[in-house]
Amino acid sequence: MTQNLTDPGSENQDMTLDQQALTNISGARKWSLFLSIAGFIMIGFTFLAFLVMAFGRSFLGGIGAMEMIPALVLLLIYIIPIYYLYQFSVLSKRALATSQAYILSDAFKYLKKHYMFMGILLIIALALNVVLILLQMTMMSGF
Repeated sequence: MTQNLTDPGSENQDMTLDQQALTNISGARKWSLFLSIAGFIMIGFTFLAFLVMAFGRSFLGGIGAMEMIPALVLLLIYIIPIYYLYQFSVLSKRALATSQAYILSDAFKYLKKHYMFMGILLIIALALNVVLILLQMTMMSGF
């Protein structure tokens, strides 16, 4: 069984996907929805933990605001790729339901953004690790 996906803005731009492709997109959509919802929940729990640590400082000797800022910035940055993953899930579900190629194209645009963002974050993290290792080696050698 195949499904034709059409783009209402153009005439000869049909794309045909077989049942296996539709099944794979549907499966990816379901997992991306699960992962994005779990990501939003974990971001929420982590933010609540930061609040507890911030207000618990006076009682339990919690961490200070300056120590929390880098972690909060990373937490806020991580919302972006989770949002992209969620948008992929929502739009791919709509594309499969309506057989509209332009919606599926938008869905894959968000999936591409998600992977690009995660790749850039990885490059930044690796670069920071290299810099920190070099800094540590410099400090250990006595320079």
